[in-house]
Amino acid sequence: MSKNKKRKRSEEEDSKKPVGPPIWDLDPDEEKKSEQWIPIVKIISEAKRKLQSAEKKNGVTFALIGSSGCGKSSIIRKVFIDQLFTKVAKEEDKKEFIIQVFTESSKSDAFDGLAKDKNILMDCKGLDEDIINWAYHMNEKYDKKYNFMFILDDVLDVRFKKLVRSMFLTMRNTNISSLISLQYPNLIPKSVRTSVYFTILFFFAQNEGIELAVRGWMTPYLTGRNIEEKILQYRTWTNGADGHQMFLLDNLNHKCYYVNAEYNCKEIPMITMQKKGWKSGDKLGEYSSTPRKRTKNEFSMHNGEKGELGEWDDGDEVDSWWASSKKKEKEE
Repeated sequence: MSKNKKRKRSEEEDSKKPVGPPIWDLDPDEEKKSEQWIPIVKIISEAKRKLQSAEKKNGVTFALIGSSGCGKSSIIRKVFIDQLFTKVAKEEDKKEFIIQVFTESSKSDAFDGLAKDKNILMDCKGLDEDIINWAYHMNEKYDKKYNFMFILDDVLDVRFKKLVRSMFLTMRNTNISSLISLQYPNLIPKSVRTSVYFTILFFFAQNEGIELAVRGWMTPYLTGRNIEEKILQYRTWTNGADGHQMFLLDNLNHKCYYVNAEYNCKEIPMITMQKKGWKSGDKLGEYSSTPRKRTKNEFSMHNGEKGELGEWDDGDEVDSWWASSKKKEKEE
């Protein structure tokens, strides 16, 4: 087989692989670890044992954020209700949870049969603050006796920011676990975002949502020299599998994962500048461990519309490239 045919075949095979932010130069142990796909149930179950186990009575908090139709309700049912807080909790932690779901999507297939088959409490009229506050006072009075799990499925609006803050900062200390599902990242108060133990970020239809997710959670894990590149990488991954790929952030252990449509995870190394020591004025080839040429089409940040940021080659200086691209934007 000729070299050209081998190269073409290799490129075709690479194009079929799941797309995500490139992994920067790692030591052999990190590189081997980053290639392993692990079920999300195992990742979360092991990670949350720092706070919640047979001996430890603490609540764990979760936030699921993404546009409508991206699979938030499905993962709530298949991962959190069918496994983590029922089967896994009973078998591994010897715990039984009182689970209540607040939703306005009572006809959703994801929640079909929950009340009857699994004895899950369902409130299909939206959020009832009184029930949550009652549970909080019960566990305050009886030394965190009851294992509560409240799931709020797309029922939050700006009226409930105070309740969300209380659930994620105070009630968790009284053995109340909380999961909120949202379409807009800004419904979580800024003071709470970094306190959520596990955050799952899904597909967003608008760039505004992606930018909030990247700036609020993903900046340390997505490679890129500017916010536009990071937004593009976020969109590329979450667009996969018809918009059903996502990111998992484990804020307890400071880790981040790709999550595919089968709910398997692969760790993303946190980006540090220590290995390459990049600073303003360094050349691109010295900064990136996998230097390559990028064209202006790669910087399309507006729902498919082609960007006009120019192109750069290895050896170009970061400052001069970025300055010239911005100058070109203004001239046009």
